[in-house]
Amino acid sequence: MPSVPIRLTCADYARLAPLMIGDVVPQGVDLTLIHGTGGSWPTRAEMLRRAISDTAVDGGEASMAGHLRRIDNGDRSFVALPVFPLRNFTGRDLYVRKDGPIREPGDLVGKRVGMYDWVASGSIWYRHFLTFIGVPPGRLEWWIGDVDKGWTAQHNAELPQGVHPVAKGRLLSEMLLAGDLEAIYSPPRPARYHPKAGPIVRLFPDCRAVERDISRRPGSTRRNI
Repeated sequence: MPSVPIRLTCADYARLAPLMIGDVVPQGVDLTLIHGTGGSWPTRAEMLRRAISDTAVDGGEASMAGHLRRIDNGDRSFVALPVFPLRNFTGRDLYVRKDGPIREPGDLVGKRVGMYDWVASGSIWYRHFLTFIGVPPGRLEWWIGDVDKGWTAQHNAELPQGVHPVAKGRLLSEMLLAGDLEAIYSPPRPARYHPKAGPIVRLFPDCRAVERDISRRPGSTRRNI
């Protein structure tokens, strides 16, 4: 019986490399993985877009949150499989100014926080993580926009009360450095990030230690999408 040809899109995750280069061959499937390179977040966004909108492929990695919104709107044209290629914690994606007022999670309460999207799967996990560390998302002032030039989220959802779009032409990283934001949440590291020299640093410098601690607690916040 001939193998079934399947074309899927995905980012260039290390855990999928054996499938990409053919070291692992699924039985009964002639698999082609169309993937990004160099850990590029713009390319990853393109792979997610193609999985849903490109008729030349059979599927691929896609947003869980986007899939649930489609179902909520009555669109059941896509079938989701419980396969989670992206697995990482969210504490490492929280950035502040090196010389800014935020030194610990409690300092964020009542402050202005920028985020790349409001309805993406990752942004939902970000808010869950804040709740987990004792920072209620409802007690923050949220601003949604692009972090840096070269990578853009769709921003196509209606924002709830208290969540603001940034002005056209402004970038979250620039707003952070100008003092218009106290923190930003970003999946790729901001261009001005440096762990020691700044001017943008992680709120949790030893993010792996924080992640190990959280992973041992009930209801841990590893991101699977």
